[in-house]
Amino acid sequence: MTLIAGFFYDGCPILMGDLLVSDKDKSDKEFIFPTVGKVSKKDILNGSYSPSHLCQKVIQISPKLAICWANKKLYAETFIKEVINANAHIKPSYELLSTIYYDLNGQGNLSIIGIYRDGVEMRIFDFEAWPVDPPYLGFTYFKVAGSGYATLLKIIPKMSKGTPSRDLKKLEKGISTAMHFCTSLLSQEIVTQLSLKDLFGVGYEIVHPLGANLAKLSDLTYAFWLVEEKESERWDMLPFPFLTFNYSYSGDILIIRTARASSMPKKASCKIDSDELHAISPMHRILNPDELKGYSPASFNSEWMCNIFLWKNLQGNSGAFSTFGYHPDNSSPVFWTNEFTKDEGIDINIEFVKASMRKISSQIKSKV
Repeated sequence: MTLIAGFFYDGCPILMGDLLVSDKDKSDKEFIFPTVGKVSKKDILNGSYSPSHLCQKVIQISPKLAICWANKKLYAETFIKEVINANAHIKPSYELLSTIYYDLNGQGNLSIIGIYRDGVEMRIFDFEAWPVDPPYLGFTYFKVAGSGYATLLKIIPKMSKGTPSRDLKKLEKGISTAMHFCTSLLSQEIVTQLSLKDLFGVGYEIVHPLGANLAKLSDLTYAFWLVEEKESERWDMLPFPFLTFNYSYSGDILIIRTARASSMPKKASCKIDSDELHAISPMHRILNPDELKGYSPASFNSEWMCNIFLWKNLQGNSGAFSTFGYHPDNSSPVFWTNEFTKDEGIDINIEFVKASMRKISSQIKSKV
């Protein structure tokens, strides 16, 4: 029910980590997750553990140091406290971070993957993480920790390197690669809901270099579409995203805004069934509700946009096709109009949809 990862791809280091915390409490408590919606603890059949709450597992301790953690939250809190007490977030080094980690009692209860800036170099490190065979060339480091490790190993062999429409810079390659992993994991969780047996994740944060420092990827919107083959090579698509969520930050608080849509009797129209906010704090501090007084929800018309088309063919096979792009100046192929009023709607670029459908069809044919 946890997945953290770090990789170094084509000169760009990236961290990513999920948001779900679990415990042994078996009380019948209901949760509303950004991905699969309402879930009760009795619906989760994952051994002795079940969902407890959401918190950030990717922690940016300073502009020079970021970590992601898995396993015991208590040990992660202690590790971060000791890092700060030793000023290891001001002048980070592997030697100092390693000393702090191995001085903790019960190191096997904590996995860490992190990035720090050592002078002019970005360095990635780990404690108690496992290696991963990358899906294609260009990786000089790839480590993972958490119970989602086995699921990621199943997904990676199926992943192919995308063909961008233009030459990407190192940072763009790193972010787009992380988005590839995130969308693959989220798609599997949303489409199948994994019979609510192996539920983990419910969203992923991403840390990347930004100039001389580190930063979390923000102002990002995901849109999920449903596509189904009704007759041989004739595809039917819900003409709007059924699920949309946006990642933004208020200070160090992650705000996930989630909207769900369904069909209206009128063809090609939809209604917004829900529009929710999830406020998720770093695990080493408690969220004070007063911190968000006066907060205005972020728009779904963000600069970073990821569209994920979840498809199912006549044979019952399913998969996902995704596009990820930077869309400044409201140039996204999906644009929310009047989104904070009763007249809210979604404008869809039909040419983008048609092109996506052709790519989906081509993708499926190449796998048959």
